[in-house]
Amino acid sequence: MWWHELLKETPTDIDLTDTAQAARVYATVEAVLKHNAHPKDLLNLEKDLIAHNNPDHIFFLLCLKIARSKILVKNIEKPLKISLVFAMYKEHNRILTHKEHIHGENFLIRKTEQLDYLFKDNPSVQWHMVAVDDGCPEGSGRIAQKIVDKHHLQDKVEVLFLEEGIKAGYPPLKNLSDTRHSQKGGAVIYGIWHAAQQTFQGDHIIIYTDADLSTHLGQTML
Repeated sequence: MWWHELLKETPTDIDLTDTAQAARVYATVEAVLKHNAHPKDLLNLEKDLIAHNNPDHIFFLLCLKIARSKILVKNIEKPLKISLVFAMYKEHNRILTHKEHIHGENFLIRKTEQLDYLFKDNPSVQWHMVAVDDGCPEGSGRIAQKIVDKHHLQDKVEVLFLEEGIKAGYPPLKNLSDTRHSQKGGAVIYGIWHAAQQTFQGDHIIIYTDADLSTHLGQTML
């Protein structure tokens, strides 16, 4: 079968913080897509590999999921907007690059790269990211805004502050008087509410994830 050789060539582990391995993911996904397999066939292949319970398959399984997600994007014909929301609390180290900090994941930039890769071939799809500082004492939101400005991502990424939302008395936060009353929960709800206020002539899907890179956003359409 065509996938046997691909499976042999893939790493036996996965590290989404590794830029070289991230590029390897995309290359493997493109190799899978070249075979024009039906999404159901890819799903059945996933199930078969999972049934073997071999941890060495985890990298290839991720690539199969992203490939299915890419095929679904390709088939979208009506205007669609995807808004992605995540909260940030003490993410001041993880938001940095690995060169800047030993625990750095550069997650803001990596998330934008993942969404760009997923949706780049279909102009019917727009995406928007909402990062919410939920009262981080280390200023994660301010650091995120600097990164957005540095990389000119203002049209794709928006940084909100839960504290400001509470002060403004926005509807989903009306029962909060301090960020400590509902940090992650309040931030996620605020981000989802904010995204829902955006006008868009088409379908609009709002999802949320964690700030770290534990979930590859190339799987979004699943």
